[in-house]
Amino acid sequence: TAVKNPDIVQCYADLLGREILVAPLENAAANGCGVLAAAAAGLYPTLSDAIDAMCTGTSARYTPTQAFHPAYDCLYARYRRLGEQALADAAAD
Repeated sequence: TAVKNPDIVQCYADLLGREILVAPLENAAANGCGVLAAAAAGLYPTLSDAIDAMCTGTSARYTPTQAFHPAYDCLYARYRRLGEQALADAAAD
């Protein structure tokens, strides 16, 4: 996704209010599975050690636009209220 649509990744960074680093891999999800498997198999003492050994470099860095974050927080709070109301309505039926 990051390689194919950088605008979406920028939106994620803005929504989360966090910097996003993109791995220089075609299939980062498969690499992540390998990292977890290596840590679980005991090839590395900790998950952090496996990450440090198997995940190197970034191909892109997305910094959040902090001015957008308060608006996204407001929208997320509204989304949560709507979801809670929908669950309450479903439980009442």
